[in-house]
Amino acid sequence: MVRFAAGAGPGGFDDAQARAYAAATDIETEFPHDQVFLDILRHHSRGAALDLGGGMGRYAAWLLHMGLVTSAHVIDKSQPMIDECLRRGLPGLSAQVDDIETVNLGREKYNTVLARFVLMHVRDLESTLNHIALSMKDNGTLIVVTNIVDGPSTVMKTFFGERSRMMKLILQARGSPIPVFNYARTQEEYATAFQQAGLPIEFSETYEPKVLHFETEHPGITLFHFVLMGKKLR
Repeated sequence: MVRFAAGAGPGGFDDAQARAYAAATDIETEFPHDQVFLDILRHHSRGAALDLGGGMGRYAAWLLHMGLVTSAHVIDKSQPMIDECLRRGLPGLSAQVDDIETVNLGREKYNTVLARFVLMHVRDLESTLNHIALSMKDNGTLIVVTNIVDGPSTVMKTFFGERSRMMKLILQARGSPIPVFNYARTQEEYATAFQQAGLPIEFSETYEPKVLHFETEHPGITLFHFVLMGKKLR
């Protein structure tokens, strides 16, 4: 049986999970959700970018190399990931170790914000999105990739009640399977949180995960990757 990291409670994240997500990124570029994510970045990125949970800075560096943004700042909870990011030595790229729920993001600083596979780890989604929205300039763009669950309402109610919104997943990228924790949320919950943060949604679509699955299957419950984009109102 796969053992979950000690101390990594609901939404918990540690260096083992960070390494697993980094390994998955190397093969994810072949998957539809990542292709769509990159396409959105090509068409909507500009100015100063903020990459939340950006790890080694792969996407921040890509934005700079492509000339899509003028600067890119990466925030991640993993010191080893941020160390790798800073070793890129790329002009315009900066990074810090911090918690995206509590870090001071400033006011009206960013034109483009990425939150790729990080919001499913935050405890308070609505508060975090409001926090992010305040850091964005007018007409700024937030692009999110996250995990959601779906199923009949009666099944979902039981699923949520039994797990206190925590779900255990297995990420099979390279080598041994890595257990990861996520908060279980629905597409509707993300859409509502976006709207309440003043970020009307301009794109949203679900995709079948290829290297991620439940530790234990739950009849009637389906896991999806969810890509969505919102623009900050003036």
